[in-house]
Amino acid sequence: MDVKKMTAVDIYSTVGNTSGTTITIREARFTVRGPSSRIGEAMLAGPVKIRRRSSGRIVLLFRLRAADPIAFVSILEGEDPSRLDGLTVSGTVTVRAGLARKKITVDEVPLSEFVANFDRITLPTETTGQ
Repeated sequence: MDVKKMTAVDIYSTVGNTSGTTITIREARFTVRGPSSRIGEAMLAGPVKIRRRSSGRIVLLFRLRAADPIAFVSILEGEDPSRLDGLTVSGTVTVRAGLARKKITVDEVPLSEFVANFDRITLPTETTGQ
């Protein structure tokens, strides 16, 4: 397994934008914590646009920072639901639509609940250029 690729994950999500304005996810940063310590951070690698009046699947490339990146990735992309027990996520997402900007904050959400919002989390593929 290539440890360099372990510094990022692709997060697949199905989205819909019924408005007449393109929505841009400008920034996102999340911290994953265990019962007694911080496990790692995930930061959106760059802005992601959701075209107006569109729906479909998008890929969000997140850069990871962790003392043990292999363990962090195995937690995020693993199949065993018990791997998420006792873990929480906190962070912010900044979204822009036209001139409007919105900052969304999550605080100490169970990681199992958080990842259930996404279709899939994997190591980056060649199509994302990583």
